[in-house]
Amino acid sequence: MNQLKMAVVYILCVAAIGVIGFASIEHLPWLDAIYLTTTTITTVGYGDVVPVTAAGKIFTILFMICGVGTAGYMLTLIMSIVIEGHIKDRLGRRTILQKIANLNHHVVVCGAGRVGLQVIAGLKTSGKPFVVIEMAPEKVNSLLANEIMAICGNAKLDKVLQMAGVKKADILVAALSDDADNVYVTLSAKSQNHNITVAARADEEEAQSKLKQAGATMVISPSISGGRQILAAITIRLPIIFFKICSTTRNSILT
Repeated sequence: MNQLKMAVVYILCVAAIGVIGFASIEHLPWLDAIYLTTTTITTVGYGDVVPVTAAGKIFTILFMICGVGTAGYMLTLIMSIVIEGHIKDRLGRRTILQKIANLNHHVVVCGAGRVGLQVIAGLKTSGKPFVVIEMAPEKVNSLLANEIMAICGNAKLDKVLQMAGVKKADILVAALSDDADNVYVTLSAKSQNHNITVAARADEEEAQSKLKQAGATMVISPSISGGRQILAAITIRLPIIFFKICSTTRNSILT
């Protein structure tokens, strides 16, 4: 990228020299100077605006050598960066798919949302091999940047689950944001691997029974779990608060 920045700077400098040179040597208006510079660099050469003085012709010869060369270099550099980046991307994804194909007894995490990211963080700490399926390309790129094996695709599709190695996986986590999608993923996973353990997320109470019917081994509701944790915290604090109130009341009566 530094080479590309330098090439852009070079061609801008060459263009500026051309405009100033044509304007000062040939006494052209600025618009005509810019026009002649552009047609020279791009090798179009319409011939409607041309240098007429000897100095202008010499300047044009030198400018064509420098300007066209710089433009050609920049174009070649851009093409090489694009092609090289495309090849690296293809090779990188192919390498990831090969690593996933060699996995056994791993975990497939469907969805990298708030719930999915918590699961991913826990799996990364535990050292258990896992693969993430996510539809958002930016999230997939972020996971790959953190050396997490991820596939960009729809987890509801059988071919995407197969790419993630669902047939050889031990556990599948259905952590998509939509309950219906999690039911569909559960059905698809169980149809391809009857022995797989499915842990599914459910927001609605009605979805919990449907996920169980679809084959989910365990169903977790973040809202219900959060509510229970709050209740547990309150239950622990209530006796303490009640004791403090009673102590304060007793002290006030005694005084």
